[in-house]
Amino acid sequence: MHMRHETRVNLKHLLEDIRDSYSTPIEEVIITELIANALDSGATRISFFTDSEQGILRCVDNGRGMSRRDLGEYHNIAATTKERGRGIGFAGIGAKLSLLVASRVITESHGPRRSQSATEWRLEGPTRAPWNYIKSPDYVESPHGTAIALFLLDKNSSLSDALFIQNTIQHHFFPLLDSLLKDRILRYIYPKGVELFVNDKKIDEFYPPIPNFAFQVKLGKASRRPVGFGYIMHADSMPNVTPHFHGIMVSTYGKTIRQGWEWIGLFPKSHEKIYGIVEVPGLAEILTTNKSDFLQDAGSLKKYYRYRKAIQEGVLAVLRSLGEDRLSEDGASALARPFVRKIESALDHVVRDFPELEGFFGVRRQRGTGNFAKTSNHTGSDYLTGISQHNEPNEEQNALKQKLSDRFQSENKEIKKSNGKKEGIKKSPGIKISFEEFGSEDGCPLGRMVEDTIFVNTLHPFWQKAKDEKGEEYCTIVTVSWVLSDFLEEGHSSRDFMNRLLYAWAKQSIPLTLFSGKK
Repeated sequence: MHMRHETRVNLKHLLEDIRDSYSTPIEEVIITELIANALDSGATRISFFTDSEQGILRCVDNGRGMSRRDLGEYHNIAATTKERGRGIGFAGIGAKLSLLVASRVITESHGPRRSQSATEWRLEGPTRAPWNYIKSPDYVESPHGTAIALFLLDKNSSLSDALFIQNTIQHHFFPLLDSLLKDRILRYIYPKGVELFVNDKKIDEFYPPIPNFAFQVKLGKASRRPVGFGYIMHADSMPNVTPHFHGIMVSTYGKTIRQGWEWIGLFPKSHEKIYGIVEVPGLAEILTTNKSDFLQDAGSLKKYYRYRKAIQEGVLAVLRSLGEDRLSEDGASALARPFVRKIESALDHVVRDFPELEGFFGVRRQRGTGNFAKTSNHTGSDYLTGISQHNEPNEEQNALKQKLSDRFQSENKEIKKSNGKKEGIKKSPGIKISFEEFGSEDGCPLGRMVEDTIFVNTLHPFWQKAKDEKGEEYCTIVTVSWVLSDFLEEGHSSRDFMNRLLYAWAKQSIPLTLFSGKK
């Protein structure tokens, strides 16, 4: 007779809160979380099996597995042995959320020292979720690994649909299927590769079309080692894959986090036909539990903005080479220089209370002073950021790592030769203001941030009205405060920030000089 255990919390309420924190249906969340935890366990093969007649879904992997003790702890909704930055799975959420859609959940695991154990778990009302050890059902055929079986409440659930599962995998883990990303970066995270199956049928790999335009992501121009890799392509060369792409896709550890052009702040001329993908492992350190956004505390925002700027630089280089960048330079930028000094002075007064903005401009405030200093480059950053804790690199990985570094250094030399210019370290210019036209297809925002430049939308009615009234400088400072308010830490009031920045700007003694020729 097996001992019966219970989870002594309002498990249903907790699970519903977790479910509601995701923007996707719970069925997608379960598939995504099951894969994420399998990847974190070192699995090289992840298989899904569906039985639509019985309403059963099984996920089986060949990862490290769990000991009997760890399997028991796994039923605690608040427990996890994982630390942030050591992968993309958190607390076995996939299996726990399954309690909301399944009459019972069976988990079998082959762990260290040939341990084998299995449990059956169910939800019985809002406060009772009993589980007990059972005889292993022999779902796991490998020496190590974990299997999770869901006995669905609704036999017609999409979780018993093989096509739904395949589409979910392709949507959320497309980078794992991308042959170029696997070769250039993901093999340093998953050195033995990862194969995904649905009913014993392997999901096909994606081979990027030729031509494609690759780029590296570097934290600062003086950084020698890249922290990410990506490429850009045109829709005309990939007609059968466009459903999986929308603008620029950013991923970490092979999990898609965001898509589109809005998050990166870039809008190519042919944005509806230009697609791209970039993998940045270091972003896993600031990933939210739902894996669809990034943490909003000041430290995480600084890191995110730093990575975002680096991605922007890589993407912009490709767009410029294709003639697809829409960033314009005109005489207004030169006229704005004295005015920018006034804005910088105003920011100096308010940024101490909004430290999340410091990293966005590539500067940091020295404690006890009113001066700014350049932020040092993260010289230790490379593709294996955060990976050494997850999987200790062996000699083969170290050799591959050195080979990667040598290859990129060689590529950079060729690029410099072809440009005929010698690159050097430049001082951070701080905030920059420029002016451009955003068409109505972009929603006609007041402005936007690209790299370290705030672009004022000269097609916006507010700008045009201000120009008629000879008040361009006032429109510009309002736009700057409006743009920056979108990057505040959660808990900081955008109204308070805008009010304080406008107040500090208005109190400056420097006369208005944006259009000094005006009377």
